[in-house]
Amino acid sequence: MNMPGVRLIVRVAAAIALVACGATSPVVAQTADHDETKNNTLNVYLWGSSISGDLSFRDAEVPFDISLEQILDNLEMTAMVAYRRDIGDWSILLDVIYLNMGATKNGSVTLPDRIEQTVDVSADLDLKTWVGGLYGGYTYARTGAAQHRFIAGVRYLSLDADLGVGVDDSQGTELRSGSYSATGDLWDGVIGFQGQFDLGGRWRLPYHLDIGTGSSQITYQALAGAAYEFGWGNLSLTYRYLYYDEGNNGTIHELTMDGPVLAAGFRF
Repeated sequence: MNMPGVRLIVRVAAAIALVACGATSPVVAQTADHDETKNNTLNVYLWGSSISGDLSFRDAEVPFDISLEQILDNLEMTAMVAYRRDIGDWSILLDVIYLNMGATKNGSVTLPDRIEQTVDVSADLDLKTWVGGLYGGYTYARTGAAQHRFIAGVRYLSLDADLGVGVDDSQGTELRSGSYSATGDLWDGVIGFQGQFDLGGRWRLPYHLDIGTGSSQITYQALAGAAYEFGWGNLSLTYRYLYYDEGNNGTIHELTMDGPVLAAGFRF
């Protein structure tokens, strides 16, 4: 696993596999007014995130830095939805994401040091990921200009990835091939705050801050942006930053995800 070609493929596969981690918190624009007749909010959102960090794969630490464009090129299907039920000052929040990705990567790599040989590297990746979050919230402050809510809950990630790698010389002779699998289940308890500030009219400034631990040594997240209210719900554009660290004995030594979030919230 120390050949540069294999490391290159693992970087791409690992980064795509981890994109789902950032979409597992109830980070959605807040309801503008406390309407007792509309206690449910369904949010559909997209996170245009780039990903960087360090991954441990079969005892090899592999740094990666993957752009949004590279991630989208390898996706077959993804969906991100969140639901919130308000009961007075209390709330129940649910987040679910599904990722199904299959991709083939081909490239040429020149081996280092004194070998000076160019090899062709190919890989087939199949990835399925389910992510879910369940949280409870309590609105501890509500004024005409702002709302603030405390949240606590659990975040879960299930990952199943299969990677097939082949290395050939410039004449097409197979030098090495193999298949590798990565599975993981991460449970983290999370606490934090979320809310909004009223700018007047239909404009709001939503925010979210959380921190947690469990299977990860630490994970934390921050979000802020703007939302515009309609009679049916709202549209929001925010920026999210997510950090994960599973520790030296885990798969994810360090993971940073950040980028814009576009969300549509429907109240009923």
